[in-house]
Order: sequence, then structure tokens, then C-alpha cells
Amino acid sequence: KKNLINQTVTDFRKGKRRNIYLFDISVGRMGDYNSWNTSGIYKVYAIDPDEESIIEAKKRYFKLKQNSNNRTDVDFKVETITNEKLDIEEINKMYNITSCQFSIHYFFENQIMFDNAMRNIVKKLKPGGYFIGTAMDGYKINKLFEKENKIESEFYSIEKKYDSYTEPFGLRYSFKLKDRQESKLYSFENDEFLVSKKVLVQACEHFGLEFVYMKDFEEYTTKENLEDHEKFISYLYFSFVFRKPILHSRQ
Repeated sequence: KKNLINQTVTDFRKGKRRNIYLFDISVGRMGDYNSWNTSGIYKVYAIDPDEESIIEAKKRYFKLKQNSNNRTDVDFKVETITNEKLDIEEINKMYNITSCQFSIHYFFENQIMFDNAMRNIVKKLKPGGYFIGTAMDGYKINKLFEKENKIESEFYSIEKKYDSYTEPFGLRYSFKLKDRQESKLYSFENDEFLVSKKVLVQACEHFGLEFVYMKDFEEYTTKENLEDHEKFISYLYFSFVFRKPILHSRQ
């Protein structure tokens, strides 16, 4: 995610000094703050439908802001963009970057939620701005289920909860990470929905965004020595970047 955010900020600035406003539509517990700050993002408006996550994110934020080097300002609200009307108190009417990290799968529950989310994403994005994010590749997940409906190890569990891989929406599966450390910091269990790269591209183009690139996590270089189970999970993910074109008026 750090690589993705830094590269997007660099591409947006193109050598110019610009204040960047970022809209994070699923901030969680605000694990991306250091990436925002080091890349020089000016201000973030962060929403999440889970109130407990927002409460924890605020606690982390106020601790981080005690350090004068942490200059990125963040405003929070419990909200979701899957509603037909986006009811938010805006700090800025439009944003240069909209970020959706590890959560776009929720929008794939049904087409109404997905279309509302995409419509709101595009509406809040300035021309020339970027829509970025990360997600599990639904095609890869479905391939895992060709032999059995549940893949389990001491580190993870992935279970199929849909009948057939025919429709792009509502394809539910459960994903569980098992943290063997006492802190249980990285353990979680969620029901998610398969994400179709093809549908995502088609929808972005339909709502007026240009495709920039998609990149599987295995294509990123890392200094970490990943264990086999870490590679297995990590390589199921991909990143995506779309751009809202700048419309030039005719002379």
C-alpha cells in the first residue's frame, strides 16, 4: 500500500508542489497514516461504516499528532458510500485521490451497492484525480475452490459459501487469518465477496474513469523474507489505479 500511495502522489504532482486531499472510504483503524504523512498528503477525510474502527482510528491519530513531524490532518466520520445519497460533512467538496484499501469486496454484495459506491467515488473525485485500492482477486479465490470448498492451514482458512461462479455479485466466502502471537494483532475473520477485475474495470469506465493499471502483489519487490504461507495470502491480492480525465474545453 505504501508503494501504491507514494507512486500515485508522485504521478499526481508531476514535480509540482500541490496540496493533496485524500478521501479514504474504508479507513479501518488508520493503518495508512504513515504512508499518507511520508508521501506529503495534506489532508484526509476518512470514513468507515464500523464505529469501533473509527473510535480506534481517532485514538491512534491523536497519539500520532503529538509528534510535530506528523503533519497530515485527518477528519473522521462513521459513514458508508454504498448509499444512494452520500451524507457527509465535507472538509473539501472534491478530492485528488480516493483510496479503498482491502474493502472493495463489500461493494460486490449486490449491484445496487456497487453502483452507488462507484457513483459516489467518481462524484467526489476531481478531474485529474486518482481512484486507487487493493483487493483479493476473485478469480484466484474461485480457482482455490475447484478441488474443495475449504482451504485451511494453521495460518489461514478460506471457505466457499456460494453455489456457482456465474454472477459477478453476491459470491460470498469467509476469510480468516490466524495469528499465533499472543497479541492477536493480525487475526481476523470476515465474510467477503469475490471481486471481479473485469467488472471493476468495466464499471470504472462506465462511470467515467480511465484505466491506469492493475498489479498483482507478487509483482511488487520487498525486502522482507516472506514465509510460504505469507506469500500464499499476499499473492491473492492485487492493486488498482484509475484516473478521472481532465476535460479540455474547445477553443
